Amino acid sequence: MNAAGCVLALTFVDQCGGLPVPHRAVWVAWLRHFEPRPADVHEAAQMLHFSGHLHRDRLTPEGVRAALEVMHEALTPPGPIGGDV
Repeated sequence: MNAAGCVLALTFVDQCGGLPVPHRAVWVAWLRHFEPRPADVHEAAQMLHFSGHLHRDRLTPEGVRAALEVMHEALTPPGPIGGDV
């Protein structure tokens, strides 16, 4: 996951008001494994503001779709599943 993906995913989890706090804590802990350098996060956040995925530090509808894509890709294991036995 690149810096932009990390920013999108963390912002999405932060904005999920209906998600119980323990679930949000687990998501944030899991996403910390992907967290890049702070300078990269700052640059990615600026890029996401310019591209229209973030507005006033909130996800736009396009940002929500992009965050869901990033999180889905991060959860999908690479390669074929259930290969030859």
